[in-house]
Amino acid sequence: MARILLAVDFDVEERLLEGVIVSGHEIVDRVAGADALVQAVAGLRPDLVIVQAGPETLNARSLAACDAAGSRAIALTADDLERRNALSLGVVDRMDARSEWVDIEAVALRTRREPEASPPGGESGEGLGVPDPAGPGPARLRSRRERRAEERCGRVRRAAPEDAAPVPGAPALDAPGPARRRPGRPRPFAALGRRSGEVPAAGAAEAPQDPVPQEEGSGRGRVLAVWGPHGAPGRTTVALALATVLVGEGIGTTLLDADPYGGAIAPLLGIADEAPGLAAACRLAGAEALDAIEFDRVASRAKTPTGELRVLSGIANPARWPELGGARMRGVLERARHEAAATVVDTGFSLERDEELLSDMAGPRRNAATHAALADCDAAIAVADATPLGIQRFLRAYPQLLDAVGPGTRILVVANRVRGAVTGVDSGAQIRQALRRFGGIERVALLPHEPKAADRALGEAASLTDVAPRSRFARQLRALAVEAMDARPRGAAQLSDTVS
Repeated sequence: MARILLAVDFDVEERLLEGVIVSGHEIVDRVAGADALVQAVAGLRPDLVIVQAGPETLNARSLAACDAAGSRAIALTADDLERRNALSLGVVDRMDARSEWVDIEAVALRTRREPEASPPGGESGEGLGVPDPAGPGPARLRSRRERRAEERCGRVRRAAPEDAAPVPGAPALDAPGPARRRPGRPRPFAALGRRSGEVPAAGAAEAPQDPVPQEEGSGRGRVLAVWGPHGAPGRTTVALALATVLVGEGIGTTLLDADPYGGAIAPLLGIADEAPGLAAACRLAGAEALDAIEFDRVASRAKTPTGELRVLSGIANPARWPELGGARMRGVLERARHEAAATVVDTGFSLERDEELLSDMAGPRRNAATHAALADCDAAIAVADATPLGIQRFLRAYPQLLDAVGPGTRILVVANRVRGAVTGVDSGAQIRQALRRFGGIERVALLPHEPKAADRALGEAASLTDVAPRSRFARQLRALAVEAMDARPRGAAQLSDTVS
């Protein structure tokens, strides 16, 4: 038996009420409005909340109250407005308001089976309307941890035949063919094909020219944070290009848009603003419910010419920044490390901590997500606009970046949009000299200005490295990816200090 809280329209409640009672569940309360829902959830802590998806009832505050109480929320949508509201808040369980209670209960119990796989009700007695084997009475709602464990076990059982040991010498049926590459060039990411410390079997021949992509979820991946000061230095462009370069090299990659002042990656890739994205992942991490299944569910998939990129889009409305808390962001990054070999984070520009000076009380921090990403990353890519004003802004913010990153974190400085028309003759030398003299930065990568390729990338909703894979910008990004992943073999391309 489950304890259910109803916060739906009167006509929907009237239609569902009989089915809930007949099924043997307990209705703890029936409320209307977001304020009443927050109070009821905090006081009663129901197992399941069935809520109308209208903005007057379902908002960020009421959804956060459900997460804090450990109550599972199912949103019922009656029109397009309610559907968009539920999508923008990242609600995973959404159903049509005209659905019958039998369908809603099936989703709540997560016992839907394929007809050919199991008869209605299943052999284990967990089916819809079948008594719980632990005792008499109707089927009960499992806890969040039980549901996650059952889903993981189910996936393992379904994957068991595919995970069987292959026949020696037999090629994989779905293995991609080797990518065409000029002979004699080393594969920069070949070292990432094996787990750290793994030794080849005795007698096995090394094949460094053919990289073996690291499997997602096989261990702790690397987190690369891309940061830049205010003034639009091209931080998002670099982050997107870096992620697509890693995908092109066969590295499983996740791209996170953690800018608390409004994300830009979703529109750049043509992803709808209603996608759950990072805000939903942060809420799940705050409720300790962000497992592999939920992580994959809230992420979007972006097709690239060389593979598929997993994206956690950012917040479209900057007013939603409190959802990106520091502790939640660290939980998302920890899960991302287990789900992909590389995670690229597009951070915010501001590194201020003024909120801590204004109040002694613990409260949300506007830049908490940015600080969490920089503190937990393995490498930080610092992007400066290659103009006199952009270099000045970068040098003023650079000391704050040094304080924000974790101990031992590598910082790779990048000057973006380098062009001689702004800085004069030998622009690269002038930029290097300014950064060395005023910032103590001995090494900087120069990314050339590619206006035509950038315009084409905007028009095609793609990365600049995808629309112009042979450009100087793309070559420099590939070298930057090697440096950031710390996987450069002898003879691999290195970052260049020139743009020619």
